[in-house]
This record gives sequence, structure tokens and C-alpha cells, in this order.
Amino acid sequence: MARNSSGYRRRYQALGRFSTRRHYGSKRNPGSSRLLWLSAFIGVLSIAATIAAASTSMAIFRTHTDELVPPEQAISQGSFGPSNVYARDGEFLYQFLDPLIGLHDPVRLEEISQWMIKATISTEDASFYDNPGINIKGLTRAAYENFFPGANEEFLAGSGGSSITQQLVKNVYIPEEERAERSVDRKIKEVAIALELTRQYEKDQILEWYLNQLYYGNFAYGVEAAAQRYFAKSAADLTLAESALLAGIPQAPGFYTPTLPENYEAAMNRQHEVLDLMVEHGDISIEEADAAKAEELVFQGSDFPIRSPHFVFYVRDVLNAMCHRNYLDVPQGTDCENLISRGGLTITTTLDVNLQEQGVAIVQEKISSIESAYNAHNGSLVSIDPKTGEILVMVGSRDYWQEAIDGEVNVAMRDRSPGSTVKVFTYLTALLNGWSAGTALWDVAIPCPPLCNSRGGVVQNWNFSFTGLVNVRQALSQSMNVPAVRTIMDNGVENVIDTAHSMGITSWVDSSLYGPALTIGGGELKLLDLTYAYTVLANNGVMRGAPTVGNLETGEAFPEGYRELDPVAILKVEGPDGHILYEFGAPEEREVVNPAAAYIITDILWRNGTPWNGLTIDRPSATKTGTSEDFKDALVMGYTPDVVAGVWMGNSDGSPMRPGFFGSVGPGPVWRSFMLAAHEGMSASAFQRPSGLTTVQSCVEGPASSSQPSQSPPASGSPAPPAAPGRKCVSDLAVAGLPRYFQGTTPPEARSRLAELFTPPPTPTPSATPEPTQTPAPSSSPSPTPVATARPRRP
Repeated sequence: MARNSSGYRRRYQALGRFSTRRHYGSKRNPGSSRLLWLSAFIGVLSIAATIAAASTSMAIFRTHTDELVPPEQAISQGSFGPSNVYARDGEFLYQFLDPLIGLHDPVRLEEISQWMIKATISTEDASFYDNPGINIKGLTRAAYENFFPGANEEFLAGSGGSSITQQLVKNVYIPEEERAERSVDRKIKEVAIALELTRQYEKDQILEWYLNQLYYGNFAYGVEAAAQRYFAKSAADLTLAESALLAGIPQAPGFYTPTLPENYEAAMNRQHEVLDLMVEHGDISIEEADAAKAEELVFQGSDFPIRSPHFVFYVRDVLNAMCHRNYLDVPQGTDCENLISRGGLTITTTLDVNLQEQGVAIVQEKISSIESAYNAHNGSLVSIDPKTGEILVMVGSRDYWQEAIDGEVNVAMRDRSPGSTVKVFTYLTALLNGWSAGTALWDVAIPCPPLCNSRGGVVQNWNFSFTGLVNVRQALSQSMNVPAVRTIMDNGVENVIDTAHSMGITSWVDSSLYGPALTIGGGELKLLDLTYAYTVLANNGVMRGAPTVGNLETGEAFPEGYRELDPVAILKVEGPDGHILYEFGAPEEREVVNPAAAYIITDILWRNGTPWNGLTIDRPSATKTGTSEDFKDALVMGYTPDVVAGVWMGNSDGSPMRPGFFGSVGPGPVWRSFMLAAHEGMSASAFQRPSGLTTVQSCVEGPASSSQPSQSPPASGSPAPPAAPGRKCVSDLAVAGLPRYFQGTTPPEARSRLAELFTPPPTPTPSATPEPTQTPAPSSSPSPTPVATARPRRP
């Protein structure tokens, strides 16, 4: 759609060339001597209330014109132009706009409709081809209105009377902050440069510059941008009716922008005025004007011409942060604040545009099929290549343009409850503390106190039942809440937060605000962060990416212990001259989790979790579902060795979905369909078993399974009191070389305290109409951790 930056440069370089004169009914420039131009300048000053003597005028003239640079050079000094963003395959995504410059796509004069040229001259400066660069008639009127007593109540309050050349000068040579000033000095400077430009350059060249700089409202600068924005056609193809409408906009863009409903009538009236001016100046006949007035114009929508808007604006924020951290070279003449909007950059991103579009379609299709039944109206999807850390897909919402769902909000970058998908951090921490996949856990009610949810009840599982004695593999793969809460209490909430931070989570800054409910969704985080953290699992504990830019919202660096790398969004940044300012080569790597521990989590989710939740695809994959309290958020996180994807569903306003909308119901089908599309044409890869694994036997005394144990249940993995009959042993994976904890080694003197803390009340009886899963709300401080089994916080 848009031209690339090299084409942009070629066109602007061409603007400065002196070419064979083209005739559009034009006349040759009057006079050529400097004395003649100086005389005209002195005459204008005389008309303007005889501001100064001729000798003074000569000095002023020379001050403003002796070092005059060509307009294209002045343009490049003030701005290299907007920056273009592309997908990894070169597909155009967006042109970043300076709010004061907007869409900008210069074209040669012969590429502009004759109707547009005539309409512009008739409207703005009918004497353009005959005047010396200033509209003497207009200046005479302006001088009278601005300087003579009684003409206006205020000095310099009259009309401007500027010619086309003067308007070009104002837009190019007058600093932005001075353009609104109505001062004598500014007007003198404008006139002097206009006279000199006309002396040096052909009229057609000046008109070409002017039409490429003019603002046509709706963020469109330049006639080509305006033609594309309003009519989706090139400037060469504009009709008389379209040209007259566009030519009328620059007088008051905020009032005459026709795509705004409240402006439409005024815009059409202005079009009629332009057509009448064209008749008055002999450019068209009355019949042609009447036909143009009757022509029905069809406008394009007012949406920005942008693809993947959530990702594009994320790239903007990342690039800005990279600039402030000196990760890229800044072209001379610009700075970090203006680099994107005025730097003329070519930005190549990591986005797989075809996969992105498939992701958008899948999210839209799946939500449409269930939204009425479950009151779920929005969704988000993020996918990352774990081998490089590159972001392949970012669907920030179901539809960016849908106001009813707050579609402009990028949910992938908003803190939302992750539900049970964060249990992986809890069990990873336990594995690093010497647990195994077979460590025993009691799935029975935890009394209140020590742990209550927001409604004062006990912690509930998703199915409102308790299994009794289970192990880590069962508890994680079947997403049991109670064992996860026991595990985070035994291993320390702060330790689990440390694990999450090292793997990429940037939320949960103040660990004192979170209690054991954190492991079942009691702390919000970003979907992008969570997806990036799951790449560490896919890579057996290794994080890959680019050096972190820190917090995009605050601009601050992450605290010590947080991730040192970020997911990659930008592959290359080129300056306006083609110079490479930044290029992503091989990803940096950090081993942030013991490979054996990461693999055990993958082994559980792959062998047990995915078959349990039914989200199998055509190759080995590991998945974890999550649902927040009251069904406000539903997620699925999953991965293969080649692709990681995270899916969220819910409502932007936080309103709950209907009971039963678990992760496997809503986001699950999205995840499965997307992963099949993402792996199309790829050979299936197996998860690689790393070194450092061992198999250990975990034994406990007591019944193998019971909904209500006869004896007081022990703490996580601790042996039951000796009086309990029977013995249960399980062999499963563990990290080699770590001391074994909670495998029958708990000191006997600690058992009475553990039994006291975890003695269950009578098992709650589910009501006839079950309510949604009850999970404890974040406490103001962590709930007490059993002193006999707590592990110290890892440095």
C-alpha cells in the first residue's frame, strides 16, 4: 500500500532537481535580476505601513536569504519524515505519524490530477503563475486591515493575504512554534524567503512542494496522502468533484474534514465555493461545476490504514525504550522523542503477518460461537518462537475497532488474573527445593484460618470435591487448587515470586501483598509476560531474547532478580539513508531455571496435563489451563519445542462469564486451532530430556486415597503420623544432586505442629447449585508458613 522509505527519499531528492519546465497554462517568471526582487520586496514593505527604509529592508532581506537552503534540505533538517513498519516478510503494517505532520507521501506534479492543480490555485492564489512569490493584492488588503487605524479593533488582527509560495515558506522555514504568531518580523521573514524562492526556482517546482506539504485534515499531509485517505485512490485519479472538495479543506481542516458526520454539510458547502471560484477564474464551465456539485462522493472510513495495531503500537513503545537505553544509533538531527514520528525509519518486526491474520480469525470465530451462551466477548492471543524469543503473533483483542469491547485496549499488555496457569511457578520452586514429581500432597480442605477466601470459606477445587492423598504429578496435571496452596505455603510465597520473576513475570512487585492464593490466580499479570515465561519451559530452563528495555510504562529498569531479556519484537531498524541503526542477530541466552526442573514440569503437562484437558494436537505438546475466581478470566498456556502460545478470554470491563467457562472450554479451542495452523508444514519435534534428572521413591504412611482421611493429614509430602496404617510409595522424576525434602525426613518433633495446622474440619458439602470455583483473594500479607517445613528464600 505505502511506499517504502527508500522510495520516499528518492522522491524528495527528485523534488530538488531542476527539470525541464512543464506548462500548466503557466507564464514564465517575471524578471530575473536580484535588483528587481529587492525592489518588489521594498514595495511590499512600503505597502505594509512603510515599516522601514530601503537600506534597512536590504539588510533584512539579506539576513533571511543569504544562507537560504532548498526546501527539500530544510525539510530533511527538520524531519526525515514518518517511519514505516513492516512484518518480517516485508508486508507493510503502518506508517507512524507525527501528530503535526501525519500521512505523508510526496509525488511529482505530473502525478497529480489537473483538476486538483486548478482547484488549488483558484482557491489559494489565483495569481500564482504571475506574481513574484507574494500576492500583492492580498498583502495590500492585509496591510490595510492590520495596520491602519479603524480597520480592526486590534493591531495585526486582520487577514493574512498569503500566496502559495508564502504558505510553503511558513510550513517549511518558519519554526512550528512561530507559525501562529502575527508579528511584523515573522511576516518580513516569510516575504523575503518567498521572493527568493521564486527567484531561484520554477513555479511548477514550488507548486509541487506546496501540494506535498499541505495539510488536508484527518492526519493526511500531502495531496497523495489525502487522496488515499479520503478516496482510496492516487492523486492522479482525482475527479473534479473530489479535487474541489480536497482543495477546500486546508482553509480550516478541523471544520471541513468531510468524514466527520458533523462536518459533512460544511465540507460540501466549501466544495461548492471552490467550484464557483474555478468558474470565476475560467478553469471550468458553469455546467461542469453543476455536474461536480451533483456528483455523489464516496468516502473511505476514518480508520487508520494499519494492520495488527496492537502489535504495531507495542513496537513503538519498545523502540522508544530502546532509544532511551542507547540500544540503537539515533540519526543526527533527531532525538528519542521524535525518532519514530520524524526519523524516517524503516522498521522490520518479528510479526508473522499470515499467522497473525489466522490468529485474529480464529479468535473472532471462536468467540462468536460461544459469546451468547457464556457472556464472553473478548479474547487475546500471543505466540512466541521459543528458539529465538521472537514474537510471532500478538492479537491484543478480538477487534481493535470494536468500541463495545474496548477493542483498542491491548489485553496482552494488561494485568489480568492468570488462574491456575501460574501453578507451574509453584511446583518449579518445589522441585528446586528437592521435591519430586511423586512427592505426596493432601487434597483435603484447609481450615479457615489459616487460609480463607474473600467469602470466608475454605479453598475449593474446580469441581468442588477433594481426592485425598495425591502427588505433584496428579495435582499439577489435574489443576487441583488445594495441593497447590499447600505447596506454595511449604515452599514460601516469596520464593515462588522469585521464580516467576526470573522467568519473565514483571508484575507482583511487592511480594508482601500476596499470600498463598497467588498460586491459583490471586495476583494479576500480563499475557505477554506469561507466554514468555512458558518459553523457558519449552527451552528446558533457557530464556532467549534481546536485552531488556525495562518497564515500558515507567521507563525504569527492572529490579535485580527480574528477567534480563525481553521477547523480541524488532528485527532491524534502518535510518532514512539506509544506514542500519539496529539489527537483531542471534538471540542472547540465560539459563534461568535448572533444566531438569523445567523438563519435569513439561513432562507432567505433556504426558498427563494435555490428555486430561483434551487439548491434544498432532504432535507432543504441553498445556496448562486456568480460570479465575467468578469466571472473569479464562486462559490456556501451551507449547511445543517450536511454538509457544497463550490465549485469554473474558470481558474488558471485568464482568464475569457464566459458570462453567473453564480454560478448556473457551480459550482451549482457540489454542488448539492456532497451534495446528502454526505448525502446518513443520515436522513434529519431541521434547528433549536433559541431563541432571533422577528417579526417586516417595513414600508416605496412610491410606492411598480417601476423601476424608482417618488420621490428621500431614503437610505437603511429609509422612503421615506413625499410627496411620499402610504405606504408599511412588517413583518419579526429580532433580539430581539436591537434598530430598518432604520424603519422610521431617523431624518427628515437628509433626505435632503440622498435624495441628492442617487438621481438616468436616468436609464441606457442595450446595445443590454449585457456585463458581472459590479461590482465596490476595491477603495483605502472606499467610503463615509452617515453620518446620518452610524453606529459606533463595538468593
